[in-house]
This record gives sequence, structure tokens and C-alpha cells, in this order.
Amino acid sequence: MNLTLEDRASEISTFLDLPYEDCIARLRRGFGYQHQQVAQDWRRANPQTDEEILDWYRTTESYIWELSAYHADPGFNYSGMCKGIADGLLAKRAYRVLCLGDGIGDLTLHLNEDCFAPVYHDLAASNTAKFAVARFRKYEKRMIITDLTMGWEPDFCHLQYDAVVSLDFLEHLPEGGVEKWARAIYAAVKPGGWFVAQNGFAMGSGAQGSIPCHLACNDRFEQDWDPLLASIGFVQAASNWYFRP
Repeated sequence: MNLTLEDRASEISTFLDLPYEDCIARLRRGFGYQHQQVAQDWRRANPQTDEEILDWYRTTESYIWELSAYHADPGFNYSGMCKGIADGLLAKRAYRVLCLGDGIGDLTLHLNEDCFAPVYHDLAASNTAKFAVARFRKYEKRMIITDLTMGWEPDFCHLQYDAVVSLDFLEHLPEGGVEKWARAIYAAVKPGGWFVAQNGFAMGSGAQGSIPCHLACNDRFEQDWDPLLASIGFVQAASNWYFRP
């Protein structure tokens, strides 16, 4: 779906019950501004424990703004990335796809439009996930399935998916989470299936970083990611594409 900034302002206006003029004015301030607001929101809350971090993700509205701006910015070409993923999955006949940590739901919407069977995944009861579900209803995507997690434990079903796609999600997990979720992803993918991963390990991470919700405990996976997946059983087929034999 190629939505304009105006379309996205209308979505936010309806969901947050804010004047459209205020929403479009804020989105026009650009991705950089929204990105800074996420960091400021995190620092105001200053979450320390795993549960406090989880509560922040449930209550923050800043990701609704940031992801809306990110996905609309032609410089990032998020729509083009989604199309590239869709084309790759189609060539591999991978139709049932778990969209892991899909935020406001753009990847899920793209795949649904391209006649895949996407399953949206994010944090239950969070404002971000509620916004995504509201968008699915707005565009009458009633066939989209949601598989929402209640917390930091990966609880999706085994051997259910032709592919799992995770875009900029795993770097947000607390200590030990990356290994745990990588193993759960392997278990969720059918033999002969695929895992597509784009990660932001060691990008702006840490309390003083530009993206403090990228937890520094995961920085080591900038180097250790591919060895971890190989140890689990994934075979790297191309950059960011991993095969389960």
C-alpha cells in the first residue's frame, strides 16, 4: 500500500482523536523529529526493569508517529522494501508469513494486498498494536490474523509458517531474549521455510544513544547474529535470508 503523508495523518487523527491539522503538521516535521520524540519519551519514562520496559512499549504513542513518518518517507522506501520481501517470498512459494514485531502493520498490509496469508504479531494491549488493528479494520482487511504476545516470551506455534519476517525488532529485547526468540522462530518455521531478518544491533543503543530502546545488551549480535542462527540450524542463503532445512 502506497499511503501518502495525508493518509497517515488521517489514520492518526481518527485513532488518537486529534485534529487532522495537528496530525499533518506534526508528521510534516519529518522522521528525524519523530525519532527524537521516541528517545525523549523513553528517557522521560526511564524504564529499568524488563517489566518497566514492557509497560513503556504498551503505553507509548510515540511509535505510532515515528513509524508512520518512516514508512511515508521516500528516502527510506519502506514500501519498496516490503515489495522486495514479497517478491522473494513469492518466488519461494512462502505464503503463510508471521510478520514479527510489525508495529503499525505496514508489512502485514502489503503482504495481504499481494494475496499472502500474513499473521500480524506485536505486543498485546499496546497502543501501537491497537493502531495496527484499527488500520486493518479501516482498510477492511478482515482476513488478517493477529498473533499478539503478552510479554517477552515468544509464544507462537511451532511448524506453522512458511516464513517469518522480522524487521528492526530483535534489538529491543531484554537480556537473553535474542537467543530465546531466534530458537522460537526456528521452531515456528516449517522445514523448507524461511526467516527474513533486518536488525539494528549496536545502532544508537544504550542510555546515551540516539535510540536508547535499542538495548546495549544486544550489541554483541552485530557480530554474533549469523553464528547464532547457524548454531540453531538456519542456513544463510543471502543477506538477511535464512533457510530452515
